[in-house]
Amino acid sequence: MTKGPILVLLFLSIIPTLADEKPWPQKGDTVYIGARLSGFSPMTVMIPGMGGGKMPDIPALEPCSPTTVKKRAKDGSMTLVKDDDGNDRKLLGNWDSHLHRVGGACREQIKSADLPRVKATGGYRYELVD
Repeated sequence: MTKGPILVLLFLSIIPTLADEKPWPQKGDTVYIGARLSGFSPMTVMIPGMGGGKMPDIPALEPCSPTTVKKRAKDGSMTLVKDDDGNDRKLLGNWDSHLHRVGGACREQIKSADLPRVKATGGYRYELVD
């Protein structure tokens, strides 16, 4: 057998592997966010005939804390994560440069650069401030 057919077979065996590559992060992936997400205190909700109730306060999420991706928009414009306390956090906009696969890489980034400014919008939603 000559080299030509062997190279063709090798190339064809790699194509399915390349096609299976999915963009990171995906649902279920652990991500470390290189930013501080402020906490908030939800408003008291009044339900007619039933009284009112207050949802529990959501604590701040410190930089490089592990979170789990619950949902991500295909275009990367929204990433919904759950922290270790079970709180959902919605990251609006493109956060890719602040999301890390491992905590060490996250900590290295925040050592070498200032933390990004983050604006909490309407509860558990966060946007990067330019």
